[in-house]
Amino acid sequence: MAASGVGRLHIVDGTVNATKYISILQKCMVPSAQQLFREQFLFQDYSAPRHRAKLVTKWKSQNNIRTLDWPAQYPDLNQIKNFWHKTALEISKRYPTNK
Repeated sequence: MAASGVGRLHIVDGTVNATKYISILQKCMVPSAQQLFREQFLFQDYSAPRHRAKLVTKWKSQNNIRTLDWPAQYPDLNQIKNFWHKTALEISKRYPTNK
């Protein structure tokens, strides 16, 4: 997500480990960032173990992915939490009868 738009969506099958996370970054985040930003950007993830794995940290460094440093326990800074809240509000306006 960026002010200029939304990047590629990736549906995850199963659980995500460090290797799968790197694959998602390569297939979705990097192409999205190239499309959404003309210049450098700061990538934001959070302190999930797979996001902080040595393998992931090394990959980000090798690919010049700068990550925004922020505290682990601040859900108000987590964009996806705000996105899901807004999405839930919009869905509730339609009075769905099931999920």
